[in-house]
Amino acid sequence: MTTLTNTIELGQFPLQVRPVPLRLRSGIRRHGTVAAPLSPPSFEERPSPSLDRDVEKLNEELPPTDRGLAAWRFLIGAFMLEAFMFGMVNYEIPQMVKTDGAGFPLNYGVFQNYYSTHPPFEGNPNLSSIGTFGTAFYFLGAPIATYLVRRYHRWQREVIWTGCTIAIISLVAASFAPDFGTLLATQGVTYGMGILIMCYPVFSMLNEWWVDRRGLALGIFCAATGVSGLFYPFVLEILLNRYGPATTLRVSAVALTLLCGEISSVLPRESA
Repeated sequence: MTTLTNTIELGQFPLQVRPVPLRLRSGIRRHGTVAAPLSPPSFEERPSPSLDRDVEKLNEELPPTDRGLAAWRFLIGAFMLEAFMFGMVNYEIPQMVKTDGAGFPLNYGVFQNYYSTHPPFEGNPNLSSIGTFGTAFYFLGAPIATYLVRRYHRWQREVIWTGCTIAIISLVAASFAPDFGTLLATQGVTYGMGILIMCYPVFSMLNEWWVDRRGLALGIFCAATGVSGLFYPFVLEILLNRYGPATTLRVSAVALTLLCGEISSVLPRESA
C-alpha cells in the first residue's frame, strides 16, 4: 500500500500529515492520518534603516546631554528642589541640644524644638513623628512611585506639579494647625506624599539629561540634602524666633512654588 505524506498550511504554522495505524473492532489494521505540527518558521529581526535615521534626527533636534545650559539648569534646579524638600522633613536629633532652646541643626528638628517649647504643642512627646512620617512616605513609597513614573512617562511634568501642589497646600494648611493631629496630617503625612509624588519624576528626568556624566550629576543631586543642613536650619531658626511657625511655613510654601516653577520650565528633555 502506498502512503502519501502531505503538508497542510494551517494559520501561520504548517502541519505535516503522516500515516499512523488504526485498529478497528474487527481487528483489521488500517492506516489513517493525523496532523503533526512542524517547527514554527524563524524570523530574523533586522533593524529598519528608516527608523535609525528618525532616531538620529530626533537626537539632533533635542538639547544635548551632559552639557549645555539646559542640562546644567535642570541639575541646579533639581539640586535646590531636593535640598528644600528634604530640608523640611529631615528629623535627625543631635546628641547635644543648646540649653537656651535654640533650634536643632537639621531642619525639621528646628520646628520640633520650637513646637516643644511653645503653645499649643508645648510638651507633646509625639512631635518627632511628624518628621518620621514625612521621610517614611518618601522611602516606603519608592516602589509604587517608580512604577508609576515608568508607566506614565509622558505625564511627568504634570506629576511634578501635582506633587508640588500637594506639598505647598500641606505647608499652608500646617500654618493654621490648631492641634497636634492636624499638624501631623499636614506637615507630616500630606507633605510626605507631596515629595514622594514630585521627587521621583525629577530623579527619572536626571537620567535623561545626564548620560555619560551621570555619576557626577547623581553625586551633585544626592549631596543636596547634606548641603541644606549647612544653612537651612539657621534660616528656619531666625524665621521661627522672629515671625513664628505660621509665617515660616507660608514663606516656605512661596519658596517651594518658585523652585517648582524653575525646574518645570526645563522638563522634560524631549520637550525642552
